[in-house]
Amino acid sequence: MPKKTKKPTAPHILISSELGLEAAINSYVDAALALLRKKSKQAKALAKLVAEHDEENRDLETQVLSLETGIQLFCTTHRSVVLPDETKSKSREFGNATVGFRFNPFAVSKLLSNDTWDAIVERLEAAAWGEDFVKTVTTVDKDALLKKRAELAESQLKEVGIAFTQGETFFLEPKSELLEAARNPVEPEAPAAVSAA
Repeated sequence: MPKKTKKPTAPHILISSELGLEAAINSYVDAALALLRKKSKQAKALAKLVAEHDEENRDLETQVLSLETGIQLFCTTHRSVVLPDETKSKSREFGNATVGFRFNPFAVSKLLSNDTWDAIVERLEAAAWGEDFVKTVTTVDKDALLKKRAELAESQLKEVGIAFTQGETFFLEPKSELLEAARNPVEPEAPAAVSAA
């Protein structure tokens, strides 16, 4: 097993002047655009590879699904033949596979398909034993608070223990036209062949 290699850490750069800042930004943009070009090329190559393999795999995927469906249908409709003593085992081994039936975890479902969960909640609340099985979720409507931010006084907010805060995030963005050019590099045209006359 190959040893895991540590991912190299980026060297720390100390900028001490505005001129140094400009040089660092230029280096950053050059490196970021080069990385974007490489990743764009990689994404295109991966998309092409996936498309090729999808095409190659399509027939086998269809065959596998068809066989799996046929096997499941046979085992379901001929369960007593496949599992003659289901009290001992819910599966059967063959030379290269095992078929069988597993219990899924219990789930709560509606008895009637046209019933609603709201109606079931009401019936549970009305039942002497059902109250423990109804959950009410109450939460702060932060979106509504933000919409009414200008109308709420600071004293009101303090009264209930909340405040409106706004963070600040640094950003560094190469110019959009440079990003676009890096994402969609123009392939150089092959030189025209010169014919000897």
